[in-house]
Amino acid sequence: MWELPNEEDLGDDQREVINLDLAESHLVSGPPGSGKSVMAVYRTIALDRAKEPVILIMHGKVLTLFTEGALERQEVDSARISTYDAWFPKWFKDAYEQDPPKISKWEFDWGACIRIAGQHPAPDPLRQHVIVDEGQDLPQMFYAFLSQAARTMTVFADENQAIREDNST
Repeated sequence: MWELPNEEDLGDDQREVINLDLAESHLVSGPPGSGKSVMAVYRTIALDRAKEPVILIMHGKVLTLFTEGALERQEVDSARISTYDAWFPKWFKDAYEQDPPKISKWEFDWGACIRIAGQHPAPDPLRQHVIVDEGQDLPQMFYAFLSQAARTMTVFADENQAIREDNST
């Protein structure tokens, strides 16, 4: 199980991230070990405690499982966390009553997804604050889509650690 550090043990830069306005979108970049994942979890907790709809999207299943435990210990519903691959298709289908259009088996047609979102805004209960950890590993057009479909987005990224070809910078 992953234990979150106490807030008093965080550095000034990390506290500054925790105190970012919850009603705005943000990009937080930093090198490995700078605490981006911890800050993503703290932001998820803050939005949950403010009774705001929030989802924390993580790249890998292992980190997601560890993070679920940390959220549960903070009394945050583990439904507030998912991997991108599990969350996006389900959310899109719930919001637009259809599967997200695809170019290939593994690639979404982001242009079509953005058009659908522009023509038919997602129902308000499905509009969430989206927090993305390891954001450099998700397609750039995913963020263009989120700009229409999410309440806000906060992306934590280190472009020097990208593991996918279609990553963002």
